[in-house]
Amino acid sequence: MHRIKVPNELLDAHECEALVLTCMDFRFREATQQFVKEGLGINQFDGPISIPGVCKGIAEENGTVTDFAKFAIETALKVHHIKKVLIIHHEECGAYGISDRDVEFQKETEDEKKGDAILGDLYSDSDLSFQLFFAKKGDGEITYVSV
Repeated sequence: MHRIKVPNELLDAHECEALVLTCMDFRFREATQQFVKEGLGINQFDGPISIPGVCKGIAEENGTVTDFAKFAIETALKVHHIKKVLIIHHEECGAYGISDRDVEFQKETEDEKKGDAILGDLYSDSDLSFQLFFAKKGDGEITYVSV
């Protein structure tokens, strides 16, 4: 058995501010966590929950994807009393497979807004807010923009 002890002062905490829904692409994972913490000032958040293409399946009315996103949101609401859902898409997403960056950005942000509308309607009777972002690659860095 391999055992590693890692200190964690949050083990007794039961609330956090947000849930992060993002793509499964490993290239963006650490930067996305850094963006949420440093760029948005949210230190405690659930996730990131990885969904290939994030809102692609929701926009395409794929019930499995929508149900998974709903399950994640409802669990985070119930267990950790989140106030926000952050939806973060990214450039060069394999789930989309679009080589033209402008066309990809347009399609992904369109799906992101559609996913936001669908999920937002499901939680319209709550205080839950949704924020949309898109991660763009640069020379060794990633820029996150609001959608």
